[in-house]
Amino acid sequence: DITDEEYPKFDEFAIPEAPPQPKFDDITDEEYSELEKRSQIFRDYLMQNVMPTLTHGMLEVIKSKPKDPIDFLSNYLIEQGKLVERRAEAAAFLQFQGMLAKLKAYNENEARAAKAGADEFSDED
Repeated sequence: DITDEEYPKFDEFAIPEAPPQPKFDDITDEEYSELEKRSQIFRDYLMQNVMPTLTHGMLEVIKSKPKDPIDFLSNYLIEQGKLVERRAEAAAFLQFQGMLAKLKAYNENEARAAKAGADEFSDED
């Protein structure tokens, strides 16, 4: 970690050029509306799945002021990705265990029903 005095000021960072904005001169209002509707799906996905982790990572960068903030953020995102993956695996395992328990109970009920039917059939003789 470095001190506040050693930390570069924002104006010392190279600010990349903004990407060119798409031109919408040749599309109708209806086409623009359709584009907006379709892009909302992606924006919603990003807001729900990416932005919370990215925002927290950026706050960690600000808090810890690493010498290489991009490397710090990339490592943070990689670790968070691994954590999400482990959680998903654990959730899938628990879901699988639940399905196995239901299947076992179903098979036991079927076996009891078959035995009860066999006993009933033998009583009729």
